[in-house]
Amino acid sequence: MVENLDIIYLIGFNENSNRFMERRLPLLKAQINKGAKIGIAFIHDGVINASNNGKVQDEINELFSLNLTSFAMAPDLDARGIDTDKIQNNVKPIDYLSL
Repeated sequence: MVENLDIIYLIGFNENSNRFMERRLPLLKAQINKGAKIGIAFIHDGVINASNNGKVQDEINELFSLNLTSFAMAPDLDARGIDTDKIQNNVKPIDYLSL
């Protein structure tokens, strides 16, 4: 599943409490424009960003609009009470065996 990607970024926090994506979006865009195959894996509290419940930050919406592959760790979704059918359509739930 992840073997065809050049880079996988791990996001382990909720963007509502951090401005990480605001600083990283230009880097991601530049890498994608150079042909890099990018993956984003939401882990820990970062899976909250993958939920389609509630307001999604502008930077996360912009992230989802990029040509990249998005994942969310299913055990972390479960731990936070987020059903896999309640995440963004372009986010694939994975578990530790998927890696």
